[in-house]
Amino acid sequence: MLSRILETSVDREDKIYRWGGEEFLLFLPHSPIGRALILAEGIRQAVSEYQTLSVTVSIGVAEHMTAKRLINCFPRR
Repeated sequence: MLSRILETSVDREDKIYRWGGEEFLLFLPHSPIGRALILAEGIRQAVSEYQTLSVTVSIGVAEHMTAKRLINCFPRR
């Protein structure tokens, strides 16, 4: 359920990573922090509107100015 919400929320150049059992990490290269905040709120709303299961989500946003080096920290698929 959450993976589908994430996949339909991000752009083509954005990356979605599974980070542990229940955690996901979104990498949004070349995106301003404002876009990340709007995206996070949209994901939160989509999860809260999901009617089959009662699910909550915690979301944090961080900014890194040198994305070219940061992207090397994550595996490619």
